[in-house]
Amino acid sequence: MSHTMFSRTFVRTIGIMITLNNCSPNHAAQPGFSTVLPREQLKPSMQDEWMPKQSPGTRQYLIEDSSTTLISDDPTHTSLLQTATTYSLSLIALADSFSFTAKVDSMSTSLASSPGTSTVNKLFSQTVHGTFSNSGEISAVIGDAPSSCQGGVDAAGMRVFELAQYYPKRAIKIGDKWADTISVINCRGKITLRQIIIREYQLLELTNWKEYAVAKIQQNISTTATGTNPESQNHLITTGSGTGTVTFYADRTKGFLRESSGHSESKFIITTNRGSYPFTQNIITHIRIQ
Repeated sequence: MSHTMFSRTFVRTIGIMITLNNCSPNHAAQPGFSTVLPREQLKPSMQDEWMPKQSPGTRQYLIEDSSTTLISDDPTHTSLLQTATTYSLSLIALADSFSFTAKVDSMSTSLASSPGTSTVNKLFSQTVHGTFSNSGEISAVIGDAPSSCQGGVDAAGMRVFELAQYYPKRAIKIGDKWADTISVINCRGKITLRQIIIREYQLLELTNWKEYAVAKIQQNISTTATGTNPESQNHLITTGSGTGTVTFYADRTKGFLRESSGHSESKFIITTNRGSYPFTQNIITHIRIQ
């Protein structure tokens, strides 16, 4: 495969990589992406346990991503991508669960790579609908997906898994651990990406941040994915795995996410009938309620 064709394949698959990593998390600090809340704003709580519960309502979030993708056999060729996305999540109470609508309101993307830099700003409405249980389990997700990706969710819809967390159906104490597993089909254009996401949680602290009572929780995530494009002349196949860590702060009164920071690393292999090409990607993500 020529370098030009390889670069085009690389650009087409960046979105897939970002999607995989966006369901993983973060760890390293970077200007503009603070990974911890200011210490002076945190005050210890006298409580040692918390009974999680979800509440209806509409919240808007700002999601900031900074990613670096490296072609493993060419360390001189890297791609730097930064995005800022405003995302709305609405919960409507049902008898024993919630219906939800998640919507991307706007997105700004800046791609810096050789030979130049480009910035794209978009105002649009991409929506995803589904069911949200009282403990945070998401099911019956329906989104905008092409006919070639039946039963899948597009890249924008995948972000809802970062805003919705799973909790045990019981009171949890500091130090308690729990986990959940997500199996989802992610649609990226004509490429179908099948993902399995394992999220392990631990309650670190019950504290007060500004005027809000919050639960500080650590989340360790591992992800595997396999993507195919049966319509591609090169029979494009993408395989990858990743790990990450997120620290997030949940509102102890209503259960929703207030802020999170994380870092993830994933490794991919893109295989065509011309050969296999490895990539490594690191992403820093910061989410905060607006």
